[in-house]
Amino acid sequence: MLEIILILLLLFLILTFFYKQAICEFRINQIEWSQKEELTSLLSEKVPLVVRSLPSATFWTREDALVRPCFQHIPIFQETTLKDWISSATTQSVCPWKYPQAETIAQASGVQVWAQKWMNPVIISPFSMIFLKIINILFSGDCLVIH
Repeated sequence: MLEIILILLLLFLILTFFYKQAICEFRINQIEWSQKEELTSLLSEKVPLVVRSLPSATFWTREDALVRPCFQHIPIFQETTLKDWISSATTQSVCPWKYPQAETIAQASGVQVWAQKWMNPVIISPFSMIFLKIINILFSGDCLVIH
């Protein structure tokens, strides 16, 4: 009986120690895109970061895709081009392309040039793998709906 009480007391002390070590708050840093110079110091804090007011990508709007000649003949299916699909798409449409078509669309749209100009100096350097995963998701079958 004394051994059980001793074990329970030891267990209580261990749990009390770990409870006091627990962090009961959650922090998220938020900055505006105009404050991107401070991004490096905020990333060193190892706290989740939200960057607001990111400049919109002008190369992937519905109007841009319908006007640009590089998007005119990109095949999504064998019988449908990207321009035809965008023209007939609604807000509930699901992107029908897979990874090979997504690479073709990304090359034609200039994602790499835009990323090098706007994102490389700030975000891609520390988060290159995360950014590439996000680009992969955006241009894969789980991509954004075009309005």
